[in-house]
Amino acid sequence: MSPVAIILLVLGGVFVVAVVGCGGLIWLGYQKAQDREQQAIAAAEAERADEQRVRDNIGRIGGANADPLPNIPNPFGDLGAPDKPPPPKPGFEPAAEPPPQPKPTALATDDPKNPDRWRVLFRSKKPQLWNTNTQNGDDFAIPLRSTPADTRYLRLRRMDTGEAIIIPMTRGRMGRVIASERKARWNGEGRDEFGGYHLGIAEGAVARFMEGQGTIGVLMDGWDAHPGSGFGHAHHIENGGQRFSWRGKELSPTVFEVAVTTGEPTEAERKWLRE
Repeated sequence: MSPVAIILLVLGGVFVVAVVGCGGLIWLGYQKAQDREQQAIAAAEAERADEQRVRDNIGRIGGANADPLPNIPNPFGDLGAPDKPPPPKPGFEPAAEPPPQPKPTALATDDPKNPDRWRVLFRSKKPQLWNTNTQNGDDFAIPLRSTPADTRYLRLRRMDTGEAIIIPMTRGRMGRVIASERKARWNGEGRDEFGGYHLGIAEGAVARFMEGQGTIGVLMDGWDAHPGSGFGHAHHIENGGQRFSWRGKELSPTVFEVAVTTGEPTEAERKWLRE
């Protein structure tokens, strides 16, 4: 065999080997591409299945539950009703009609000619009894639902001196805190916050977030404490417990009374009125 033929045979063998090798590499690349495509399709299908399960769950929740928390009672009852105070605290029944009243007093803020003109809703040094049905010795309270429908004024009294503050009021506002342009703001929620229950009439300079340490706040706007008269806590005092105040000054534990009337304040009462 001539040298030329031998060279051609060798070159032909090399070419065949190269072609076979390239074909094998191409086939392996194709197989890997197919595998990756199948994996991507499987992952996409799994993702779509997960999304569908989420949508199905949301649909079941939205369709089955008109109330998102059906087994948890709303702690504020139907407070949203403009003319309807919240129901009594859990565990307490509504009061009879006409509701009971505490023992009469003989204070300068009493109206001896019309002793029933003011309906007492609360008289105690225990603010946790607000909006309950309690007649136990010196502790008296009836639910806010006993507030007359045509209530016009609220009276907050300290029972040691008989001093009072009278503000305009409606039945629907009794259990609320409502923003007002008046200088005196009523807090009827009776919440336990920062170590003390808050209930009373707020008035005076507000103690801002990092100010007024020791101020007795009867109403809280976020971190701001509003001083005033009634029950509250000591601003920025850790574990300060329940506090009492009158017109921004702290008192020792004091019995306060909350009463409402459907009439106008008498001439003698007008000195207590905050318009």
